[in-house]
Amino acid sequence: MPEFTGPWAGDFERAYRLSTSELQRTVLSDGQVTEQENLALQDAFRSCLEARQFTEIEFEDNGGFTVRPPDGDDMDATNAVVTACQDVELGEASALYFHIQRNPGNANEPEIMVACLARQGLTPPGYTVDDYLRDSPAGSLPFDTDDIKFSECNADPLGAGQ
Repeated sequence: MPEFTGPWAGDFERAYRLSTSELQRTVLSDGQVTEQENLALQDAFRSCLEARQFTEIEFEDNGGFTVRPPDGDDMDATNAVVTACQDVELGEASALYFHIQRNPGNANEPEIMVACLARQGLTPPGYTVDDYLRDSPAGSLPFDTDDIKFSECNADPLGAGQ
């Protein structure tokens, strides 16, 4: 296994250990995931799905994707195929690409979210990380989660509201 350094080293080690393809290992081996490498992972994922008659495979800017399953597939069968292709082709490498884009220094996620929400004026004065950790899983955040400012913080917690 390569020796990884930097703020995401532990995540690269984990992703490398869990990798299931030579492409994933190659992408991860230098401790970074470039846009071109992520596109190669997505192409492999697309090919895996297309080989199983999935169509309209679209990738979102945040790493999400949508697909159209073959006619007649039930949800369980669809999920099984998507998960299998995802594990074999994308692995953890593609997710790491998007995490690093969003939080290059691997700063504490709840802390950067609370700071962003405060900058955006969404939280009451004195709202803390502990409050966020309590409220977020319960779905009881003290603001409208449909607010575009919340979406901006989710997409770019370090830059939104700057």
